[in-house]
Amino acid sequence: MAQHAAPAYRIYQGETVLGVVWSNAAVNMTSSWRVVYDDGDTETLILDRFTTGSARAAQLISTAQVARKDGYVTEGETFADGAQRGQTYVVMYISQGYNPGDVRAPIAKGYVYASVPLALGQQVEPGPTGGPGNLREVTTANPAAGAEIPDQTVPVGALWRLLSVSVQLVQGITQTPLPTLRIRTGSPATIAQVPITPTAISASSTAQLTWAKGLVQTSFTAVVGDEFHTAPLPDLFMQTGEIWNTLTDGIGANTDYASAIYLVEEWVMPN
Repeated sequence: MAQHAAPAYRIYQGETVLGVVWSNAAVNMTSSWRVVYDDGDTETLILDRFTTGSARAAQLISTAQVARKDGYVTEGETFADGAQRGQTYVVMYISQGYNPGDVRAPIAKGYVYASVPLALGQQVEPGPTGGPGNLREVTTANPAAGAEIPDQTVPVGALWRLLSVSVQLVQGITQTPLPTLRIRTGSPATIAQVPITPTAISASSTAQLTWAKGLVQTSFTAVVGDEFHTAPLPDLFMQTGEIWNTLTDGIGANTDYASAIYLVEEWVMPN
């Protein structure tokens, strides 16, 4: 009995279904794909249960099963438990073997996350055009007095949208610093640089500094020891190797940043 399915999902005797996955978290994955042969027989190719790494590196999801005859892949899904959208990107292929050069036809691609599988025929591009990424809250190292917040670098296999950065700054006597948040390439070349205030921060003060999307530049300095300053962040995407850090005019030995907390929206990208 001939099947009337998309030619792109045609599978030939000896071929198999396999996947390539990139993830920034260790998640468990399962995958199964139904094949209807030209003579009407059916079979399910079950891929081995798989736990991803968290380094955003390409990994293979495979099975020892192959198609026994010519037919069509008519349905199938890949599941992941525990992931958030944007963390785990998968491309499923019909393939003639288990090497990268053996893949013949992509049959599904997209982000897999808890309760939302990847199904036959889905074609979601990686990155923001396909939908939201996953939110990551990160705490930086605590720099020594007189030092800047260290470089925060976009990892290989990631795309970032920086949403907010917040840090306490204790300024002793002598200096009157003007902190800026800087985004730059790995070259390095500055992409954006945003001062926290129009004027320098006073000596002998403790202030909370917050850069975030949607904020406006505001300062409250009426209560010494309980100051705050806010500033907006530009809406831009940061690619692998790009960084953000602080660059503080007038920094000195009495300028002491705490650990910063920043929020990014991240998409895992094939690499």
